[in-house]
Amino acid sequence: MLRISYFMKQAIRTAVSVLLVLALLVPVSSAEAVETGDTPVMIGFIDSGISTINISPDRVAEGVNFVFPENDTSDRIGHGTATAGLVLGSEALGIEGVCPAAVALPLVVVDRYPSGVVNNGGAEALVRAIYEAVDRGCRIINASLSTGEDTQELRDAVAYAEEKGVLIVSAAGNDGKEGTAGYPASYGTVISVGSAENSLPADFSQDGADVIVNSIDLTAPAHRSGSKLQTVSGTSYACALVSGFCAKILMNYPDLSPSALRKAVYRLAKDILEPGYDSRSGWGVLPDTFEVPCPFPDTGDAWSREGISYASENGLMQGTGDGLFDPRSPLTRAMLVTILWRMEGSPKMYTICHFGDVPSDSWYHDAVRWAVSKQLVNGYSRTRFGPDDSVSREQAAAILMRYASYKGHGTAAEDLSGSYDDSDQISAWAREAVNGALGMGIITGTGSHTLSPKAPLTRAQAATVIMRLSTVLSE
Repeated sequence: MLRISYFMKQAIRTAVSVLLVLALLVPVSSAEAVETGDTPVMIGFIDSGISTINISPDRVAEGVNFVFPENDTSDRIGHGTATAGLVLGSEALGIEGVCPAAVALPLVVVDRYPSGVVNNGGAEALVRAIYEAVDRGCRIINASLSTGEDTQELRDAVAYAEEKGVLIVSAAGNDGKEGTAGYPASYGTVISVGSAENSLPADFSQDGADVIVNSIDLTAPAHRSGSKLQTVSGTSYACALVSGFCAKILMNYPDLSPSALRKAVYRLAKDILEPGYDSRSGWGVLPDTFEVPCPFPDTGDAWSREGISYASENGLMQGTGDGLFDPRSPLTRAMLVTILWRMEGSPKMYTICHFGDVPSDSWYHDAVRWAVSKQLVNGYSRTRFGPDDSVSREQAAAILMRYASYKGHGTAAEDLSGSYDDSDQISAWAREAVNGALGMGIITGTGSHTLSPKAPLTRAQAATVIMRLSTVLSE
């Protein structure tokens, strides 16, 4: 059965001894973000309903009550109004939601009897609500709840949502680090959301989250006419914020699949504990601004956006598929020579290619032949080029300096690399090129005192480096 637990900082603490876990959270201003999409995204809120006392009824669709079918979807508990309010905001109360242009579909799975006793529809209501949300045209399902039951019916419903292009976002739960996220949060196609306090995992947030969000003492609309605001904390509200953020991304990038949308969210998170994914913080903490990046939805690092925009707008770099850029993945040898080839206007090549790993119908075939003919890069042997091999930062410096020389720009002889603590890691053959790239301002350190010459050049770094190189060559 489903469990509900609250984390409300108000004096009105409803002690609900039920099985649906509704964990709570609040809005962050999105004033700096720009929504360019024209079609509103509908979010299915599987919750306690939505009160339109403090939320505009224009943003709330007619929903379904799976607990008391004869009742409407007004909120008699307060949890659903708070989660929806974080997304939609409240103009009357001056609360700006994460995605105020979204439309909320209330799907009630927990409600009250007239006596005030809480009744929840259990796992059956949760499953029915998922199907209803998908069939009604939702792009996102917000499930600020969890259950400990991993049933085949729930698995099938979650799989149905994924198949129909609908992303499910679910709360990890508030039972502390000893507990792990329940269901549907633990399914691989669901974004599991935990809470953060001061950008670190909150003590009450359960392990197993994919991302965490600052969500302590937040302000949300109340569901009663006598109360306007409620203060909330917890993973339910973190979940709602991520759902709103996903809706905001979809309004700008409507063709994203659920898989691509998950990847974008994970890549926008700031890694804070162990490198990469860890069970406590997931992929990291999401920024409080919930700003939708451009020109790709997964380009979250501010320092890289100008370079990525330049490379994209000038046709030098493209996405890696599924509408994403994949900024942190290594640049390959094929990618680098293709960028330089495009900078030259993509000349048609008629020379013979002897590399067995460079098929004639590959997207990089002409680029490899051109780069080799200009002596910018060599193969590992006469028959092997290694197009999919990553390019280290020192290798990239060498290739870029050869290109600069080909374009008539000399390289600096001054030893600028010596000021970096890891300069001794630079290969002897690459030192002159690294110093030249530093002198021309094409590359910089990965930190105040590190160059990381052996580390792979990421696609984000490559875009920035190419922008700088283009600027130098145009002077």
